[in-house]
Amino acid sequence: MSDRELSGSALKDPVCGMEVTPGSMFQATYKRKHYTFCSPQCLTEFQNNPEKYLSPVLFLDPVCCKSVPTDGEFRTSYDGQEYIFCSERCLAKFQESPGKFIVATVEYFSCPRHPGVRQAQPGECPHCGMPLTVVRSKWVCPHHPQVLQDLMGPLKSDE
Repeated sequence: MSDRELSGSALKDPVCGMEVTPGSMFQATYKRKHYTFCSPQCLTEFQNNPEKYLSPVLFLDPVCCKSVPTDGEFRTSYDGQEYIFCSERCLAKFQESPGKFIVATVEYFSCPRHPGVRQAQPGECPHCGMPLTVVRSKWVCPHHPQVLQDLMGPLKSDE
């Protein structure tokens, strides 16, 4: 246990960023490290994909769906939203026809504790003040819009 945990001071929930006390009943261990959560929803979200919350913040290139760092050099704005790309080629493809690629971006933001809260922009939950998290209902292949799946990445084949 760390000194911070032993002292009883607040810890940060890796999913929503809220401060939680070490005594919280929502806890998990991943790769020999202990994490504390504010709610069962944040705990479940973390257990479903811990690397999502432990990795540095990345954006998704809307053309090829590769993760790119927030300080990536290839970027543009479209319709009030900033987009970051993995390469000059993806940036050029997007600039030729932005509407073709927007389908694979954020659907809405929601509160892990209050899933009924939905909005188009990041922000805080009006009920509890937690930061809203990204929710995507389906990923659409920008080259084959008829292909829908729940997770980003290559199409999973049924074996």
